[in-house]
Amino acid sequence: MRMPATAIALAFLTAAPATAAELNLYSSRHYDTDLALYENFTAQTGITVNLIEGEADQLMERILSEGANSPADLLITVDGGRLHRAVEAGIFAPVDSAVLEERVPAKYQHPDNLWFGLTTRARVIYYDKSRGVFHGRILVQPGAQKTDAKQTNKNLLLSDDATANTKPQLEIYADDVKCTHGATIGQLNEESIFYLRTRGIGPETARRMLIHAFAGEITERIQYEPAREELDKLVWDRLEANPHLAEKK
Repeated sequence: MRMPATAIALAFLTAAPATAAELNLYSSRHYDTDLALYENFTAQTGITVNLIEGEADQLMERILSEGANSPADLLITVDGGRLHRAVEAGIFAPVDSAVLEERVPAKYQHPDNLWFGLTTRARVIYYDKSRGVFHGRILVQPGAQKTDAKQTNKNLLLSDDATANTKPQLEIYADDVKCTHGATIGQLNEESIFYLRTRGIGPETARRMLIHAFAGEITERIQYEPAREELDKLVWDRLEANPHLAEKK
């Protein structure tokens, strides 16, 4: 049983920045690590990054209202649903970048180079005698200095007979990078189950709640509310329809 994954993607609204001296970036991400990347980009290229932050839907509506006069060069968003709607709305332009095509696997690229995926997240749940293998790799090509990459694989085992094998891997050919990897494999926390039971919640419902919370680490990142609610309901419905998943094995 594999939970949904979310993605962070970079999409292009113009084939090239309006001027060589600045880049107008619309972003629905709000992390200090992103700001450090923009600062490094400016330091290396001399190009100023004009950052416009907001919720993804608001940014897309702004771009549509600005029309052909929109100053936006790039859009960063965090789920595939918005990418699809933006492509359908025709607000992206294709880009010809040998660097992106080389460093981003083809399966994370739009067929017409309208967007490129930067990260994915997944949570994997194993039940009964399920077995799974995760073999992840961060590949930093020669010359890709200042790369900041993180790889984490989390697995939840719902029975003693389930098996998860994980092998996160770093392959680095540059000397000025920051890359980390890690993996976790475990079962539901008995103390958490006990806490819920002291609140009058039955053992099977408590286990379902914790499984749902594990998957929720993914669904809660989806900013498009209808898609987030639909996926959240789908996960819970699957747990309700398969009560054996909440039975202690």
